[in-house]
Amino acid sequence: MKTPADSLKFLRLFCGIALGFVAVTVAIGLAVDPWNRFGLNRLGVFISASREFKLTEAARFPHDALLLGNSRTAMLPAAELKEAKFFNGAFEGASLGEIRLLLERRLHGQKLVVLNLDPYTLGPESDRIPTEAFAAPGPRVLGSYLGSLKALEYSAKTIGSGLAGKPRSYLPDGTTASEEWKGQRDVDDLPWQQSQLKIQRGRLAGFRFDPKRVEELRAIDTLVRQRGATLVAYLSPVHEDLWPALSSGQAGDEWAQATKAVKEVFPKAVDLTHSAYSARTNYYKTDPVHFYPEVGIRFLNSDVLSPLASPR
Repeated sequence: MKTPADSLKFLRLFCGIALGFVAVTVAIGLAVDPWNRFGLNRLGVFISASREFKLTEAARFPHDALLLGNSRTAMLPAAELKEAKFFNGAFEGASLGEIRLLLERRLHGQKLVVLNLDPYTLGPESDRIPTEAFAAPGPRVLGSYLGSLKALEYSAKTIGSGLAGKPRSYLPDGTTASEEWKGQRDVDDLPWQQSQLKIQRGRLAGFRFDPKRVEELRAIDTLVRQRGATLVAYLSPVHEDLWPALSSGQAGDEWAQATKAVKEVFPKAVDLTHSAYSARTNYYKTDPVHFYPEVGIRFLNSDVLSPLASPR
């Protein structure tokens, strides 16, 4: 029969083991740093951690220009951009609020900021609350990144992937690797292609423009000016088979308001929404949202950045 002393001994043993497990998990998470949240990662990042990685590496990688936006911009190889040495600070599902937060932390001395705007950054996606990547490192945040089972799982994956020499998710200049995405989405699959077109048409047909986006754009513009940099904004292409959904009905009226607001804040914004770059051949076969990286580089260099080099 167990005595109170036995129960206390068991409780102490259990607590000791639990605390030891947590301590080991934290130590591994800190040493491996799979998100590169703390700048200690040495094996490479092999998970979806674009916000953490880019916030950290934007402070390390030598550059004099920032490329910002969502996933449509994140996969554009920064090394191929002209007129400046770029760091690609774009990340999937980026909201205007998160873009401003990144600029607050990482815009120090650069001469140029290139900002992608589209129906996603200008729509309801920008209502999202910034992720923990932008949060101060308090107990809850530290627990999530260091003391969770997810942190242990990602650490194990990072160690395995790093030792196996697998391709990293991000290049040193912030570019999100696109080879895996191309392999998954640039395939001949007509039913899947038609399904994605239907989904995205519905998404764009529901576009609504909230006036608070204007406040967010002005806040970004003011911040960039205060930091002594030049901001160049552009509206990226929309797939030709999706354009009718965005340009007609209520969505069309709302989009017209959005583009007008962008022009009021950024009078020289380049509008490529409905252009030669909208051709379906410029997009992954089963992904009508993302154009090929080489297409993005082409229109940035020729339509967005080249005018900057013209005599003033």
